[in-house]
Amino acid sequence: MKILTGGLGFIGGHILELDKDLTIIDDLSHSFDVPFKVFIKYRLGSFSYNPKNVEIIYHLAANISVKESMEKPAKVLDNNVRGVLEVAEWARKNDAKIVFASSAAVYGDKDGVLKEDMELEPISVYGLSKKIGEEILRKYHELYGLDIVILRYANVYGPRQDPGVGAVIPTFIVRMLQGKEVYFYGDGSQVRDFVFVKDVARITLESSRLKGFHVFNLGTGIGTSIKELFEIIDREIGYGKKPLLKPEREGDIKKSVFDVSRLKRFFDIDFVPIEEGLRKTIKYYRF
Repeated sequence: MKILTGGLGFIGGHILELDKDLTIIDDLSHSFDVPFKVFIKYRLGSFSYNPKNVEIIYHLAANISVKESMEKPAKVLDNNVRGVLEVAEWARKNDAKIVFASSAAVYGDKDGVLKEDMELEPISVYGLSKKIGEEILRKYHELYGLDIVILRYANVYGPRQDPGVGAVIPTFIVRMLQGKEVYFYGDGSQVRDFVFVKDVARITLESSRLKGFHVFNLGTGIGTSIKELFEIIDREIGYGKKPLLKPEREGDIKKSVFDVSRLKRFFDIDFVPIEEGLRKTIKYYRF
């Protein structure tokens, strides 16, 4: 059995398009416009489900809201950390491999390009929950010999991303298409590494072939500012309005761009360019 937690979420749905032979576990807390309806409804951290004959677990299920993590830290930590612990126990009992979806948020607000061997200093509770998850899995590898792959996702975007979770690209696109005001939190100078969801889905599946313990930055290595992002989407849609400025949000990172040299050694990273990815994404939201 191959398990995908969070299979009805944004990235999970795209993974399922590439491999339909996956057992989906989801609690429907972050599902949005997914074409796959056969799944096991289960809340991770309950420790009441005991899967058998498990070979691989792709663990994507998590509370991903930085904002909520700062407002309700205990809830988000409990949800995300207990989820990792339960998945680690499934793997230990089945001698299964884990591919864990971590995040750029584990690095915190560091200057320059982010490398996998940097000290992790998260500035949000969400980032802290991912850091703890990584530490748990590293220890399970050391103690029980489990094969573990940790993928630190950059800012993933693409079709079927829920605008309601606060991600910048679907928020900008939907509001521009509706002719509504678009807001910058700060001056738009924040820089992110935006990576197309289909590239993330492919690498996530391919990473399961690796043995041992591995950590990868999964991004493009190219930084795009929020202002530049706005301008690209504006040109594609023909929005024509100026963004409105709001105060920066607590826990938001100024610059997050990955060093992907390690990723290049193991995978083909001929990724979709940001302009092409945004066109595909805009097309989805138009129709």
